[in-house]
Amino acid sequence: MAKDITWTHDTIRIGDCELWEENPKQITEAAAKRLLRDWERVGQFQTLAVGPDNEVYDGHQRIKILMAAGYGADYEVKVLRSSRPLTEAERRKVLFASTMNEGHWDFDEFAGWPDDWFEDAGFDFDTLSTWNDQAA
Repeated sequence: MAKDITWTHDTIRIGDCELWEENPKQITEAAAKRLLRDWERVGQFQTLAVGPDNEVYDGHQRIKILMAAGYGADYEVKVLRSSRPLTEAERRKVLFASTMNEGHWDFDEFAGWPDDWFEDAGFDFDTLSTWNDQAA
């Protein structure tokens, strides 16, 4: 990404967010429920990324879920705001970086964790089965 871009902390009303219609990210209904549940349990612990004119670069699903849950257009969320609009190429880099640069699990560390913790955290049987297969 260009070195002339800086990101500053800000807040924005979700009703002022301009969603990117070409956003290719999707979320399942189960994941949307988990996302909303986690938001309501622990609050906002991830910022959204927006441009100077409130164009959303990362956080589309969170905004959609909050609106659908009745939080309303005046509800404010924390964002990182770019110092200038991103080019199309930069926007795509942010999109991929926000999804692809996630860590991976150390399954050996999970070995001693109680099963009910995973259930309480919202992990479904399919996810746990996939993890079990990956750990083997």
